[in-house]
Amino acid sequence: MSRLTLRNVHILYLFVSVNILHGQNISHTFYYPLNIGDYWEYVERPQGFQKTVEVIGDSLMSDGHEYRLIEEGYLLNSKDLVFQRVNEQDWLLQFEPHRQEAILFFKFDLSVGDRWHFALYSPADSVSFEVKHIADTTLWDRRFKYALIEDDFDIAPSVYYLGDSLGVFFHGFEGGFEQLTGGIVDGLEFGTLTGTPRGSFYPLHIGDIWQYQDQTNLEIETHEVVGDTLINEQTYYVFHVAWSHPSIPERFYYRTLNDSSWVVEYSQDARDGSWQEVIAYKLNAGFDEHWEALTGPTQLDSIGLASVFGKSHPALFYGVFNGFFTHQEVLARELGFVGRFGEGEVSTTILQGAIIAGNQFGNVTHVGNNEPQQPVTTILKPNYPNPFNAETRIAFETPSSGFVSLKIFNLLGEEVRSLFEHKISQGPDSIVWDGEDNLGNLVSSGIYIYRLRHTLKDGTVTLSRKLLLLK
Repeated sequence: MSRLTLRNVHILYLFVSVNILHGQNISHTFYYPLNIGDYWEYVERPQGFQKTVEVIGDSLMSDGHEYRLIEEGYLLNSKDLVFQRVNEQDWLLQFEPHRQEAILFFKFDLSVGDRWHFALYSPADSVSFEVKHIADTTLWDRRFKYALIEDDFDIAPSVYYLGDSLGVFFHGFEGGFEQLTGGIVDGLEFGTLTGTPRGSFYPLHIGDIWQYQDQTNLEIETHEVVGDTLINEQTYYVFHVAWSHPSIPERFYYRTLNDSSWVVEYSQDARDGSWQEVIAYKLNAGFDEHWEALTGPTQLDSIGLASVFGKSHPALFYGVFNGFFTHQEVLARELGFVGRFGEGEVSTTILQGAIIAGNQFGNVTHVGNNEPQQPVTTILKPNYPNPFNAETRIAFETPSSGFVSLKIFNLLGEEVRSLFEHKISQGPDSIVWDGEDNLGNLVSSGIYIYRLRHTLKDGTVTLSRKLLLLK
């Protein structure tokens, strides 16, 4: 077992300890990594089944809290979704949808000999765990600190080994065990991977940059993730696109990777100007599955290897039919979209360089036109700092003059504070929120929504984002 899920009657429990050797508390991020994109592969003996675990995103649950969304997949079974978070008290919680409540699994900062209990199905039905040992070990030529945990489940007691920067690397139970064979944590790969985390085919981080060259006219096209925004209760990343030729206008578009492993674009219909969500790619598509994508009917043609920057990457090859010709679009692990190979009027475009999660691939050159002089769409930027406990600054940009309102709402949709309601000119602006409501009272800790409305001559743009107030 790798995460906090129920499987038959066994419970997997992850542990964070106190570093006794150095007398310092160890953060839960060491023994319980929860970065979006983290991925683990396990083998179960003696059956030989393979299991994969991946942190694929965030989800706002009915208790008003945001949880990490974790997907577990088994070779012979469907995928399970798990919702977990660490609260302000540094307790590990898992939300159980069927009970509509969160279960306390762990209180951090325990040491050898400490015991704790949690409810399996009800308060009267609990299991006790004990920290048995903390020591060092070597895995994959790297030195790790690990903790050994043992439960007292009367039917089949279990033991769990948890390594810092790894999570669970061994789970022993009656009649067998599960062992970690490889993974990716915080962008670092270890062990041996036989599969590929789905999210790694389409990386999404603010600051990521891709540069492509059109093989017909040799123009350089730069795509940069400049922020994110909340659209239809889903977080979308904002892409800014610029070309090396100054006569080509820059543009923005919005994309997200949803819980179904679909890359979805929020785009404007060129025919009637309406905005809609359109599937760009299905990362988990079968070979006989078709869908209507942005550029035409699309299907997954094959899964193989693509040679990019002198290295072979697992890749997804999509066929797109535009009504007259079929072209191929390729997504590569770690890199995302690496090329379009066209026929007829569809030109071939190849990735020249990228900066993804701070790592550079290939050659990235400065393009004089890739910094927008003025916004061409309304942008609501992430507040800073976030989380905050005194005040936070909310920045936005508008492409033209108009009436702008910026308000804070709680998760029930009730207005908490009206920060700004004025007619403004185009360009950047920012407002500071001091954590007070409209009556001057300090609000309680929690998640809030800040919403920008920009009224223009041809309509109103509404953008929302989340912030976290901690006291």
